[in-house]
Amino acid sequence: PGGTTVDHELKAVGASTGRYDFTGKESPQFVRGVLCCMNAWNTIVSKRLFDKYGGFYDENRCLYGEDQAFLFALGYNEPLALIEPAAVRHHVDCSDLKRPDRASPQPPYLEKPDLLLRFCSLEKRELMERILGLLALNKAEDWIAHGQSNQTRKLLLRFPQGREFGRRYRVCLQRTVPGTRMWWRMKRWLTSGFKGNSS
Repeated sequence: PGGTTVDHELKAVGASTGRYDFTGKESPQFVRGVLCCMNAWNTIVSKRLFDKYGGFYDENRCLYGEDQAFLFALGYNEPLALIEPAAVRHHVDCSDLKRPDRASPQPPYLEKPDLLLRFCSLEKRELMERILGLLALNKAEDWIAHGQSNQTRKLLLRFPQGREFGRRYRVCLQRTVPGTRMWWRMKRWLTSGFKGNSS
């Protein structure tokens, strides 16, 4: 999407193409960045591993994140290799899930964290909990940007691991308090105004 490639996504977290075998000692940002390069349309996996990790999530007529629920569990617990150049073009131009005026739904692994945690060894479980905290924070920032204060607050409080990410977590939680959303809009407007005048 947006003309990006796997290589572009990896550089954003300081990674590169190659083999990965996570130990549970990495940073949440790094592992999430690598795992987010895996999608249903660009990943090759054996039938044995597909069955082992339960395949794509298909309960409750899931419309978003059904591939990630499977691929995150697979990529975190099994060796994986990322290669370039990109051989797939993924068009999201006509997808309602990518409309800028609409927040995307909650992925199943945030509703049921055990979809990812149940496959983790004791050594890897803590890092996966921190990754879930980061994923929840990312989703919360998307929701609060679209005015979904109640959902945002519930999600942040449900995943306290997100506090690890300091200011991002505090700011997002603050914006769920009535009245602060207008304050943030005013701050953004004033900041952009001053930048315009300085030029």
